[in-house]
Amino acid sequence: MKTRCREVVVLVLVLSASAFGQGKPTLVDFPLDVKAPLPAAQQTELQNDFRMLLARNPAVLLSTKSQWKAALAAHKRQDCDVRDECLQQLATTAGTLYAVYASVEQNAEGTEVTATGRVVNQDRLLVRPRLSFAVSRKGKFNEAAHSALAQLITALELDKLSATLTTPVAPVAPVAPVAPVVVTPPVANDAPLERPPAEDMVLIVPALPPEQKAESGTNGARVGAWVVGGLGIAAAGVAGGFGISAITARTTLPLDGQLVDASQARTQAGVNRDATISLISSIGAAALLGTSVVLLITSAPPATPVISLVPAPGGAQLTLTGEFAP
Repeated sequence: MKTRCREVVVLVLVLSASAFGQGKPTLVDFPLDVKAPLPAAQQTELQNDFRMLLARNPAVLLSTKSQWKAALAAHKRQDCDVRDECLQQLATTAGTLYAVYASVEQNAEGTEVTATGRVVNQDRLLVRPRLSFAVSRKGKFNEAAHSALAQLITALELDKLSATLTTPVAPVAPVAPVAPVVVTPPVANDAPLERPPAEDMVLIVPALPPEQKAESGTNGARVGAWVVGGLGIAAAGVAGGFGISAITARTTLPLDGQLVDASQARTQAGVNRDATISLISSIGAAALLGTSVVLLITSAPPATPVISLVPAPGGAQLTLTGEFAP
């Protein structure tokens, strides 16, 4: 179990480092929808041309050819022209923040070519609505389609896409402050010491004055140590609970890391969140328990020795007695 928990924490740290280091929005494209009777070779050429236009935009990171093919093989949907969840699932499968759909078609007379497209993110938000651009066809279909697609990509403003998802995060409930512990010191007994009979001549010399001896009882530092220790144990329990939850949820996901639907994407997000909470709680528990141990050691009261001088036949007897506080 410790090994699996360590793997989940490392996964969270790697994903967090990648998100901060990336700095650009990631994008995957659905295959260009060519709505014109063209040979397969021309359609492939037009598809490659469309990906090249996207890749030349320095503000976004387009998925590689191998990642694109693997995502399409796992996606297996053809309704991205009308369904936003189709593009959402494609972005989740490809591991990108956004997915783009585009199509090209010509009018019945063959004199005009129109390019249409939109952009959806992993949260199924339509970040760029459907736009269309038409250009006159004066030569080959591919040439007019290239011009229309270039205008479409410019109008979609891919350079203004955010590098992170904008889903609002639920506020965290404030933690109630811990009430301070008031310790009432014991009242010192000012009664005079009883003198032994004169014939015994016992002299008792206390090592500390009465007011200092009264302070050997429970003090604020020791009470604070137990309070801090209790908070450390509670934090350790929280860390263990969220760690077990993250590990249990992680076992339901594919071992190769390829997510195939939105529910698995939400499960992965939950795993990342629980693992992060577990890591932070573990660090807090270790700090609290360490502080409790230091307070217990430094607040231990010293021993209280007592010296007694008692007359004895032929001389006197000196006795040293003491007690050790628990």
